[in-house]
Amino acid sequence: MLGPAAAGIFYVRESLHEMLRPTLLGSWNVLSPDFIAQKSRRYYPGARRYEPGMLNLPGIIGMAASLELLLEIGIDAISERLGELRTYLVESLEPLGFRPWPDPPEQVMSAIVSFTHKKHDLEQAAALLAANNVDISLRRNRDGALFLRFSPHFYNTFAEIDRVSGLLATL
Repeated sequence: MLGPAAAGIFYVRESLHEMLRPTLLGSWNVLSPDFIAQKSRRYYPGARRYEPGMLNLPGIIGMAASLELLLEIGIDAISERLGELRTYLVESLEPLGFRPWPDPPEQVMSAIVSFTHKKHDLEQAAALLAANNVDISLRRNRDGALFLRFSPHFYNTFAEIDRVSGLLATL
C-alpha cells in the first residue's frame, strides 16, 4: 500500500480467528503476563492476535548487508582466515600458560576458543582485557570452572591478537 513499515490493513472474520494462526509471534500478540513465558501459547483476542509488534527492519536490512559482504568475500576465504586466526591465537597464548579448552584444540573446527590457566585469576584477566577495550567473554562450565572465551572474526588482525597476548603477559 506504499505506507510506512508496519502500517497496513488486514481483515479476518471473527469466526475464522481460531482457524487462522498468526505467522509471526511477538510481545504484542501473545499473552504473557509480566513478560513471563507461558506453558501454552494464547493470543490476545481480536485483531491484535495478528499484530506481533514492529519487526526490527533496520536489523533485517543490516543483516542482509552483512550476508552480502560475507558472500562477496567468500565463505571458503573466511573459513581459511578464521583457521589462521585461531591457530595464531592459540600459539600466542600457550607460551603464557593459557590452555585451550577443550583439549586437544585440533578437534574443534571453530575460531571461537576458550582458555583456562592453572595459576592466573581469569576474572582479573577478563577485567584487564575489558579495561583495555578488548571484548572477550568470561564463561563458566557446569562444574563452575572459569574460561576466557575469544571469538575472533575474519576482520580481526594478528596485531590485535598480539595486543591481547601482550596484555595477558602483564598478569
